[in-house]
Amino acid sequence: ADKLVEDTSASTTHYTRQSASLSASTTYTITVYAKAAERKEVAVFAYFSGGWVTTSSIFVDLETGAATLSGSGATGSAVNVGNGWYRVSLTQSTNSTAGTKSVDIFIAEEGSTVYTGDGYSGVFIWGAQLEAGAFATSYIPTTTAQVTRAADVATMVGANFSNWYNQSEGTVFGEFSSIPSGGSS
Repeated sequence: ADKLVEDTSASTTHYTRQSASLSASTTYTITVYAKAAERKEVAVFAYFSGGWVTTSSIFVDLETGAATLSGSGATGSAVNVGNGWYRVSLTQSTNSTAGTKSVDIFIAEEGSTVYTGDGYSGVFIWGAQLEAGAFATSYIPTTTAQVTRAADVATMVGANFSNWYNQSEGTVFGEFSSIPSGGSS
């Protein structure tokens, strides 16, 4: 993980920005793993002026997991993944113009990105990801180039399967829930 450290200004400069060339009128999901350090809040933004349909954001309290979402048509969540880490996601669509769009990850203080920093406080972040689609998938390691991967496939064979399942003795029952298009669970 990296520590995102605030500067000493009294403005909205406590963030990191990444830009990418995105398709027009397409839904994208932004995710990042975050953990409290000296600061306990993080915010993820997609700005209207950056080519998104509207400005949308999600603010997350990294001690409680409480999340505040804003932006028309945006969805988001903060999922506790253990040891103080949360996977924060924000889903939003781009406007009708293809091009370079930006994503910002802010350190926040009391629900705001505008505050005076001390020059050393921050939050830990790791695994930031931007992907086409209406929901977050598993982390996809990349470097400097776009990556396409095959669908997740789970298999059990050999002793992992045969030591508990016996075809002649019964049936396997599974219960699943689907995630509605454009939403999160």
